[in-house]
Amino acid sequence: MKDRLSLVAALILGAGAAVTPVAPAQQGPAGGAPAAATRPAPTILEFGGEKSVTRSSRDATLAFTFPAEIAEILIRGGEPVKKGDLIIRARDEEYRHQRDLQRLLAETDLEVQKAQASLDQAKVEYDAQLHAKSKGGGSKIDIDRAQTAVRLREVELEIAKITYEQQKIQLKFREAQLERNYLRAPFDGRVDDVSVDVGEVKKDSERVARVVSVNPLWIDVPTPTAQTMLLALKPGDPAWVVLDTPGEAAVRKGKVIEVAAEADPASNTRRIRVELPNPQEHPAGLTSWVRFKPPTGEWASRIAPEPVAQTPAKPPQ
Repeated sequence: MKDRLSLVAALILGAGAAVTPVAPAQQGPAGGAPAAATRPAPTILEFGGEKSVTRSSRDATLAFTFPAEIAEILIRGGEPVKKGDLIIRARDEEYRHQRDLQRLLAETDLEVQKAQASLDQAKVEYDAQLHAKSKGGGSKIDIDRAQTAVRLREVELEIAKITYEQQKIQLKFREAQLERNYLRAPFDGRVDDVSVDVGEVKKDSERVARVVSVNPLWIDVPTPTAQTMLLALKPGDPAWVVLDTPGEAAVRKGKVIEVAAEADPASNTRRIRVELPNPQEHPAGLTSWVRFKPPTGEWASRIAPEPVAQTPAKPPQ
């Protein structure tokens, strides 16, 4: 009897024990460890700034200035290029032959040597006539003829020298004529597209390829005129830019390179051109937001470090 009463008392005490529930907000996934609190991402409205679109800092459309047959394509669209790299070659056999023929004429001075030898011979004959006269021989007319021959050979030598220089200039002309058959990269950048194929004939000035440079990017920002005046914006002033790229938004620092002298009265804005370093080579045409005062709040902590310029390696001593 005493054992049964002890058992009932234990059950009553157990039923009255307090139970502390876990707050749902403190529970982790599937009842695990508590999750860390995260700050909400800042909105672009909080960043402020003027909305615009990025563009290439350099953009060149390549074309031949004469009808040309495409003989070779060395670099295709999307590939990087350095200034002077050959992109497209037109058929150029006749120009190469003309250049080679002209090079033969320009790289030899045989005509000058011949004229110099004739002059030397004429001087010897003239000196002989003077010597004969000093000995009581010779005649005045022979001396005059020898002297005239020297002058004639001197003129012929000068003509030969001028002709030789003309041949060298003509070689440069032939080389320039040949070079017109080559479309080269006008600057460091990337071939955006090539719109021809081998064997195709293009008309003069018809588009063949396009080369762009997206590092740096340019952004023409339509900025309220009053803001540009209050901030006294000028080339060299800093600008803070957010690009519409995948991933977590970051603030990149650029600089003002142009301030338009004229405002648009219809929109009451003024064009401010901003240059933005783009070592990642993000494509041009991205939506951007630009402001000319340092960002505040959460956006201030998202300012990306400025890219460090690469120092070229020194050649071995």
